[in-house]
Amino acid sequence: MGRITVKEFWDMADNGIIAAIHCNTKEKAKKLLAEFDKMGKYWVTGTSYRNKWWNTCKDETCYDNEGRFNNQCYYRNMGNIIYEFEDIIFDDDKTVCIPMQKKTSCSHRLPENRPNQNVKRQKLLLCSIRCKYKTK
Repeated sequence: MGRITVKEFWDMADNGIIAAIHCNTKEKAKKLLAEFDKMGKYWVTGTSYRNKWWNTCKDETCYDNEGRFNNQCYYRNMGNIIYEFEDIIFDDDKTVCIPMQKKTSCSHRLPENRPNQNVKRQKLLLCSIRCKYKTK
């Protein structure tokens, strides 16, 4: 399964696709829920994502795109897509795609995230995400 932006994760629900993001640490859950809150999303109950839920399922906690949470087993049994936290591209991700020569399966390379250095001097990494995720 490829990487996905937080916005695309929420857009999946608009298309009738229920997906969940697995957070195996409290720190990951805090970052994810802060991003949801920043987007103006709410729990299914209507309360803010600032009211965090992680201690119930702990390292098995997943958050879905309908404003709920449960353990991994629940979403797996329901046949839902489960993304790992590391598969999520956050708005504060500063990677920039740079065009390469001839197109193969991926036509971009990503520089390491070093904003204070000249892009030409940065070591380039093979693009590990779909090329439509060009951000500046």
